[in-house]
Amino acid sequence: MSVQVGGSGSFSQYYNPQFNNIGRDQVINHNYGDDASTFLDTLKHATDAGPDPLKLCLPGTRMRIRSCIWDWALSPNSSRALLLSGVAGRGKSAIVHQLARELEDSGFAVAPFFAFNRSNRDRHFSKLAFTWAKGLARRCPQYLLYLRELDISSLERAPPLEQHHALLFREKAHVAMEKPVVFVIDALDECPENEFNHLYRLLTQLLSSLTLPTSYRFLLTCRPNQRIDEIFDQPSAWKISLDSEEHTIDDIRAFVQHELQGYSVVRPLVNDVVSASQGVFECAAVLCRELTIARPRSFDAHQRLVNAMRTQKTTSLYGTYRQVLDIYIKHDEGLLKAFRRLMCWIFLVRSPQRRQVYHEFAAISLPLSEQSDVYVVLSWLGSLLSGATSDSTPILPLHTSLRDFLVNRSESDIYCVDLGTRAQQELALVCLKVMNTKLQFNICHLPTSCILNTEIPDLQERVATYISPGLQYASLTAAFHLQGTTELPPHGPHGRDGQSALGAHEHDSLAMVIALAAELDRFLAKKFLYWLEAHSCMRTSTGGPAAMLPQFLAWSKSVRNTDSESVLIECIKFEKRFREGYMLSAPQVYYSGLVFQPKASKLTKICGKLVDVPVTVARGREKTWPPTETLVIRVNEPIRCIAISPDGTKIISGHQDDDICVWNVETGEQVGAPLQGHSHWVNSVAFSPDGTKIVSGSKDNTVRVWEVETGKQVGAPLQGHSDWVNSVSFSLDGTKIVSGSDDSTVRVWDVETGEQIGAPLRGHGDVKSIAFSPDGTKIVSGSADSTVRVWDVETGDSEQVGTPLRGHGDVKSIAFLPDGTKIVSGSADSTVRVWDVETGEQVGAPLQGHSNCVNSVAFSPDGTKIVSGSYDLTVRVWDVETGEQVGVPLRGHWDVVNSVAFSPDGTKIVSGSADSTVRVWEVETGEQVCAPPQGHWNVVNSVAFSPDGTKIVSGSADSTVRVWDVETGQQVGAPLQGHAHWVNSVAFSPDGTKIVSGSKDNTVRVWEVETGKQVGAPLQGHSDWVNSVSFSLDGTKIVSGSDDSTVRVWDVETGEQIGAPLRGHGDVKSIAFSPDGTKIVSGSADSTVRVWDVETGDSEQVGTPLRGHGDVKSIAFLPDGTKIVSGSADRTVRVWDVETEEQVGAPLQGHSDWVNSVAFSPDGTKIVSGSEDNTIRVWDVETGEQVGVPLRGHGSGVNSVAFSPDGTKIVSGSTDHIVRVWDVETGQQVGAPLRGHGNVVKSVAFSPHPGPKNDSENSPGKPFLLRRDDWIAIVEPTQELRLLWIPHAFRGYDFGFYPCVMLMSARPKIRIDMLGGAWGTRWMEILRDSEKES
Repeated sequence: MSVQVGGSGSFSQYYNPQFNNIGRDQVINHNYGDDASTFLDTLKHATDAGPDPLKLCLPGTRMRIRSCIWDWALSPNSSRALLLSGVAGRGKSAIVHQLARELEDSGFAVAPFFAFNRSNRDRHFSKLAFTWAKGLARRCPQYLLYLRELDISSLERAPPLEQHHALLFREKAHVAMEKPVVFVIDALDECPENEFNHLYRLLTQLLSSLTLPTSYRFLLTCRPNQRIDEIFDQPSAWKISLDSEEHTIDDIRAFVQHELQGYSVVRPLVNDVVSASQGVFECAAVLCRELTIARPRSFDAHQRLVNAMRTQKTTSLYGTYRQVLDIYIKHDEGLLKAFRRLMCWIFLVRSPQRRQVYHEFAAISLPLSEQSDVYVVLSWLGSLLSGATSDSTPILPLHTSLRDFLVNRSESDIYCVDLGTRAQQELALVCLKVMNTKLQFNICHLPTSCILNTEIPDLQERVATYISPGLQYASLTAAFHLQGTTELPPHGPHGRDGQSALGAHEHDSLAMVIALAAELDRFLAKKFLYWLEAHSCMRTSTGGPAAMLPQFLAWSKSVRNTDSESVLIECIKFEKRFREGYMLSAPQVYYSGLVFQPKASKLTKICGKLVDVPVTVARGREKTWPPTETLVIRVNEPIRCIAISPDGTKIISGHQDDDICVWNVETGEQVGAPLQGHSHWVNSVAFSPDGTKIVSGSKDNTVRVWEVETGKQVGAPLQGHSDWVNSVSFSLDGTKIVSGSDDSTVRVWDVETGEQIGAPLRGHGDVKSIAFSPDGTKIVSGSADSTVRVWDVETGDSEQVGTPLRGHGDVKSIAFLPDGTKIVSGSADSTVRVWDVETGEQVGAPLQGHSNCVNSVAFSPDGTKIVSGSYDLTVRVWDVETGEQVGVPLRGHWDVVNSVAFSPDGTKIVSGSADSTVRVWEVETGEQVCAPPQGHWNVVNSVAFSPDGTKIVSGSADSTVRVWDVETGQQVGAPLQGHAHWVNSVAFSPDGTKIVSGSKDNTVRVWEVETGKQVGAPLQGHSDWVNSVSFSLDGTKIVSGSDDSTVRVWDVETGEQIGAPLRGHGDVKSIAFSPDGTKIVSGSADSTVRVWDVETGDSEQVGTPLRGHGDVKSIAFLPDGTKIVSGSADRTVRVWDVETEEQVGAPLQGHSDWVNSVAFSPDGTKIVSGSEDNTIRVWDVETGEQVGVPLRGHGSGVNSVAFSPDGTKIVSGSTDHIVRVWDVETGQQVGAPLRGHGNVVKSVAFSPHPGPKNDSENSPGKPFLLRRDDWIAIVEPTQELRLLWIPHAFRGYDFGFYPCVMLMSARPKIRIDMLGGAWGTRWMEILRDSEKES
């Protein structure tokens, strides 16, 4: 259509001084500050869709059309929309980019801008609404306020047209503007086909709406498109076609003169270029670039181009493309092939790459002659591609029409590129070849294996130096390209009767699949570990091996490559198990990976051919991969609660550090920043039914609601409770929240308003757990008052429905069956119970199996199973129908399990624990992975050897006594049960037939070793905890010391107390018989050591108390009975003469904390002491001097020490749950720590009979292994280094290290031996010679 062109002077009639000097961000920054920018940046907008400074018009060109659009934009009577159309290359984009920039810079108008690009996901229709909204809000404070009133997170998930309705069409969105708002969309034709219908409907609504403000304008560009043209055939729209624009030739001439002015050789060709461009700006731009780019053979190329311009008239941009390509490629089949291959790579890569990447692709995948063709072709394409002649710029088509031209065979003919399956296969093959060629061991030349990635300051520089851009790209994308390929031809990999049965096309397709399979097999056999190492160095967060391996597997399945399939299944398990470790420290791919993967797995055999780590599992290693592998998420604080999102993709966890975190279920990665706002522990969290919100309850007495997407708190805290909030839940429709508190109330809240609904529901004591029924009509609550109550929500009555459900102790957790007919509850009485909602009766017997408080229960989505988490560290699954436990307990947590939940599909269980981990368990088979462990599951307080050295007895805080076989490490018989509280002390009788135990239940009990039966009744008389027990040397008497301040002697035969209690002490902490059995020595919290005469039974001690100490923690007799040694909270060790009652010499000083345990060596020449300062020290009795250096290795206080019968070794037990053995002569730890105790080790002792001399004991200065939290460290004389990261699957194991003889524990056991010195700075030595040669 014809247009009236106005001059630039007409702009002034629309000038408004109020906006004259407003810069780009002044309005928003002046009124709202940086907070507004932060808010707008969180919107789901296209980050780079605004006006491009590289796409502006040349000054002085296109002035007529620009002036015309200015007039349209600023006139109050203009049509609502203007469509600028024209064939590719007419300069549409340059005009609107220029206009948008000018309108805003001048302050005459607001111009929210969006440019479509079908190859960029950030430029799709789904981003249009919020991109416009952000652009408008940055200029208009009133619109910004409107945005902040919206539920942005919900709106971002709404369909795009709903977004436009809320952000553009709704009346509240129509803010008062004193200047026009020009919404710009560039390149409508670039909208992806699958989104075009949405765009069509939006444009129709824009043009037909009667409610949009008259100041709104819509400026759009598009190539000729029939459907778009139809929309704009109405009065409210105006179309301008650049294909018929006058004066274009003059503008093109000005442009060409500008582009060629610095090139004297080609400057005379201005008229030729203008004529050849046929009025298309991009044609002129291509020709100018072609004439001015310096390259080899440029003179011949220029001459051919000039001849073509003068003799071959083109009518479109496509014709110009053909002219340029004809110059270089047309007559050379090799160059044609290289061109098509190169353009496929450029169009198919997942992100633009620099030319070095394509050079790498060619160098590795092509013969030498074809490599040079690729290099040459790329160097000739500078007029069509950015970056073709530069190493710093990514390669991209300079105009989007180039891709359209090359994929259209009718237009591009011999230059046509096919981007189908074959092209994807070829690029996938290239990526695999790049990885197989370039991946190598220690690719970043790390100096040592004992280092974290974060401790390498120049790691990123090393990555840039040693991992080439092509290898980085291939390592990140090979699987994605492979995923885009198809299955095998019919009839399998060899046709009906072998390959000859296939047609030519099928044969070619099969050959490609075989080549891909061969490269993938080679990658798995040789490069898999190196690939993981590279990803560790590159710090790949998302889209790495965890995402790519399943894609490799899916492709292998599709082509029926069963060999690769089985290896990939193991690779996925390997990557999942070791992900945290190898991302922390790249060398752990080899050290931890090869040590802790199953010994009979295919990967073990494959990896063993590549590297040989100096550490091996001598005993306890899995044979095969377990059917399930637990995903473990580690945090820094104990986890109080967890919940899983309705779609099963996210987990939320509430912590003791007041934070709430969101996690990805598949990868275990944290999603966004922690949700912060609570000022005390977060006790309960829950997702809303639509997964958009989280509710949390805290010890700060508040309930808070959060947006999942943004992490922002919704409104103010819900306040009303006057004590801790223990439990929160959403109603099924998401409109209500219920909360339960220690203030004895249940409260219901309106999610929309944040107001409390009705009065609090009262009747309970402390409310520990609440839940809505599935239909939202009832609430169930569990309380510390031992009841479960049901409430009617609809009436809001404070009276519950029916009577309380009774039977439990303290109720910790409740949940509804999905159909609402049953309730499950877990209690401090260690049981799980099911209740019928209708009748209020208990259904069946209690579900029993837990040995401590049940903290959390949940039903599976299908209602057939219950999961429970307990204080006994286990998660258990129950069959609702039968009440039986399903499979074995799920073990792995090493502290209280506080919260459990099923995934929405019922295939996973998630658990959160005070051990600071969230674990995800597969519930697919219910198969028992290993025999259920036997042993203590709480603090082990005391251990002792049998006289013949074949058995060990242990006493625990789980109230049991257990006997172990020293040879096998297995528990002998059933636990000795009878005590009602912690067992504090145990001892064997001298003949080994009996055991005595003392407990916090105030009793002493005697047991037969052979039968495990208790001998007679408990020995009762103490009125407080029994802390220490011992047999006399002849086995006829037992002595016990107690917090009731007495020492008592008992007759073993009759069970009667002998004489009166020996009184005089405060709390008695330690007792012992003298070697001749005539005396007892006792140490007390009253700071004294006292000696008693056993034969007389007098209540008066022998002589006066031995004073000098503070609180006495431990005492022992010298083997000849003449001296006593004592250790105290005053940090000293003292020696006393029994005869004179005098202290012998000065106190032995050196410890920096309490001395918990002391013992004499069998020959009486040395004393060993163990302290709360984590050290063991050896002292010379004669001189009182410390012998050698302190024995260090324990991670916590040392509670018990003893010499071996031959005096060559020391055994120590610690709060770090570990028993360690040390060489007295060298001061070195003998072998690995004896691990297995679940808690504090209070007491240790050697068998009286020395074992055979071990010639393999550590020599002085020899490194030894030691567990440090999640690592196995190697301890050298001067330093301690990280050797092995311990996978979560093994965190619950007890570790033994060479030459440890035995571990006795309820937990699984594993023994690790160090075979050589190839670690630390020598770690390159683990690479096998065959790999070094290759």
